[in-house]
Amino acid sequence: MKLAKFSGGFNQKKWLSISIFVCGLLLCIAGESWGQSRNNAKLEERKVEARKVFEEFETAYLTNDWKKVGELKGKMRGLSKYLKPNEKQAVLKAMSYDKIFRPNWWKKAANSTPVSFKVSMWERNFTANYVPDEQVVGKQMYLSRVQNGQLKEIIPVVSWRPQYIGSKTPAVGGLAVKHKLTMGDYVEVIVRHELGHNYITNQLPAKGVLELLQRHSWTFSVLQEFYADLTALRHSTPKAMRIVCWARLNEMDLGNHQIPHMRASMGIGFVLLHEFLSHPDKWPSIHFPKEVPDGDVLLNTLKYVYSHWDKEWTLIEDIQLREYISKYIRANGQKVFKARGTIKMKGASFGMLLANDRELKETREKWLRKQLEKIIKSERADDEVPDEGQVMRLMPPYEASELERMRREALSKKK
Repeated sequence: MKLAKFSGGFNQKKWLSISIFVCGLLLCIAGESWGQSRNNAKLEERKVEARKVFEEFETAYLTNDWKKVGELKGKMRGLSKYLKPNEKQAVLKAMSYDKIFRPNWWKKAANSTPVSFKVSMWERNFTANYVPDEQVVGKQMYLSRVQNGQLKEIIPVVSWRPQYIGSKTPAVGGLAVKHKLTMGDYVEVIVRHELGHNYITNQLPAKGVLELLQRHSWTFSVLQEFYADLTALRHSTPKAMRIVCWARLNEMDLGNHQIPHMRASMGIGFVLLHEFLSHPDKWPSIHFPKEVPDGDVLLNTLKYVYSHWDKEWTLIEDIQLREYISKYIRANGQKVFKARGTIKMKGASFGMLLANDRELKETREKWLRKQLEKIIKSERADDEVPDEGQVMRLMPPYEASELERMRREALSKKK
């Protein structure tokens, strides 16, 4: 039977050719679709794998498990392109911190005899002169080298308790329990702090240091503590770094503004709080009070923020904080020194010297109130005070038995 011709001139042969072409086209489309689906599936698999490895890497990094971090590095590098941009950036930055956290000189920090060693901090090298002291928590001393009656050199000497380097002995206090802190974590911060003192002294000419010690000792002490704590915050390991803040809560509770440590810790707190309040969404582990605190807004907000810091701190936040401190020091380190401890931030300032702070306080308090009210209105602040309350603290860097002995000695002196 013959097929009739279609109007428009299509015959059987043409129709067959078109049919074959269409079928081929459909097969190509189906093949491409199947190939795309397979590629999408593989991409999702890689993303899932990257997420799993990222979480393992984050846990290892935040708990100072450097062996695990080392094992995951290669795999994490290969999978980093499947992470979110901020996660990838944080991971790659974290991988570069090995030499900061456990440099070659670290093993010498546990020496039971005096030793000098090369240290690198803030991308500069200097020689640290260390003398162990099993009793004193940490200190910096000065030696002078005089030649022909002329001062040639001021030599800083640092000291800490070597028996606690790497110690697993638990630190004492509610915050120590919450964050699983050890005496090893505590003494690490002290080492970085004392070396921060050493660094600052080495950056100044000998005669300048002598003049500061003789004529401006209180101002120099405040500035030294400010830079020493920032050095510890920037260079300490993830598990230890926030001890810099928690250890100062006891001084904040006492509220003695005549103590250099207190004014320096308030200065650092202002630098941190300004960032937290300006960009609260960048800091999910930071808690804010549900009401603007009474009295000294800066002091009382700092005490709340420090004592309620989440134990579920993240890798991204850790890196953000280190980089924020690093950028701040690069941009403002010399300015703060030249301004004798006055810290200028957008919208507010803080003077570590009380005489300089009097005219700054009113404007600062207004700025702090405004930022806190904005956060409270956005429902970013706490609805209720977290269970641990505001009284959770980290005790001074001594073992429980030492603290008990000191308590008894203090009581016996009162009798």
